[in-house]
Amino acid sequence: MLRIIAGERRGRKIEVPSGGGVRPTTDRVREAIFNILRRLVEKSYVFDLFAGSGALGLEALSRGAEHVTFIEGDSRVAGTLRRNIKHLGYEARATLVVADAFRWVERFEAWPSSRSIILIAPPYACFEERLEDLRQLWSTLVERMAPGTAIAMQAPQNLQRDWLPPGADWELRRYGQTQVVIGQTIESNQTVTSDATACGEGSRRQVSARKQEL
Repeated sequence: MLRIIAGERRGRKIEVPSGGGVRPTTDRVREAIFNILRRLVEKSYVFDLFAGSGALGLEALSRGAEHVTFIEGDSRVAGTLRRNIKHLGYEARATLVVADAFRWVERFEAWPSSRSIILIAPPYACFEERLEDLRQLWSTLVERMAPGTAIAMQAPQNLQRDWLPPGADWELRRYGQTQVVIGQTIESNQTVTSDATACGEGSRRQVSARKQEL
């Protein structure tokens, strides 16, 4: 079992799918991610890719996200996620899509026109077996998401910065065998130090400050 760390469902437990195919995001890594995102979460539209148990997206809902779309390709795992959503009472603020995340990202067209949050926790095997697909997925997100969109990813420690696409301000932090990768999309004609994004007043300074805190 995992627990929700903070927010209105703080301390509530959620179920972890059985079997070795799901690698839940640990409390420490989730806390690191949300310490960086902080005020960006409230009222945001969130996409949780490779959702698994839903730990990341459910944490976002507990912290005030407006709506989370969960993408999970395994129907059995999706069943566990569906129970977790119901257990926490978030049916009205959650959409669960049973689909391959790679294909879904390529085909989805109704991306928000304002900044949002993308949470990504691929199986670690993807970084070895489908690295080029992952790189294409990251590039597609950076190209299609509104400026100021935050991308937060759990990755193995061997992820290299040069694997990540241009068009976002990336930061990598290590926690044991895990890296937390945080990016924020920027306008093509902006520098990464600009504050003129769709995240709201001072948003880039907020994100940069949270990175420094970690």
